[in-house]
Amino acid sequence: MITIVYHITREFIPLTLESIESVNRFKRSDVEIKFIVIGDVDPRQDGNIHYIHYMQPETPLMHQRVQLPEVLSSVDRFIYLDSDTTVQTCISKLWSTELNGNIIGAAPHMVLESLPSALEFFEIKPMVGCDDDMFFNAGVMLVDCVSWRKNKITQHFFDYINKYKNVGSYMRNEPGLNVVLLKRWLHLDVLWNYRPALNKYKLCYILHPYGLPANKKPRHYAF
Repeated sequence: MITIVYHITREFIPLTLESIESVNRFKRSDVEIKFIVIGDVDPRQDGNIHYIHYMQPETPLMHQRVQLPEVLSSVDRFIYLDSDTTVQTCISKLWSTELNGNIIGAAPHMVLESLPSALEFFEIKPMVGCDDDMFFNAGVMLVDCVSWRKNKITQHFFDYINKYKNVGSYMRNEPGLNVVLLKRWLHLDVLWNYRPALNKYKLCYILHPYGLPANKKPRHYAF
């Protein structure tokens, strides 16, 4: 059974359902999937979609996503997808990826190419000794929840990011995740989290127009 998790606010339900539809469209007939939609939603079950209400108003939304491996304490492994992703291949190919001792699998960011340059962009002091390390986008992740909990990734994330409460990027999760998971993430092919560029999106596995304003993001049916 493959577990796919989305973390959303209520207004993203329609877009999330489009993403789920894209997963179902390309999955093999023998693949079983459980979808968990968690966040500002009414708790219920609709077929294989499980809605779980979980909101902490005092915690930035993107920081709450870092808590998901603890909140979903009975889940050992999941694929996290942003609601604006469009899957274009059977998701079992990603699910079967061996993490080889890493805590997550993620694709390198297609705009912010290195960890030092990304931290500078987010107005966070660069780390010493990470000049050659890549920066990943957190919109598509294969997560080993057992290893995440064992290594206290959530706690380390908050310990780190709380040092930067006065910077504009504090609300985001990617800077902190990249720091606490430094050298502990498997570099997936960028085609698993591909930012649209010309017509090359036709060749990717998961299309994800990250970095675009909400009113500029193309709808799934555009692809």
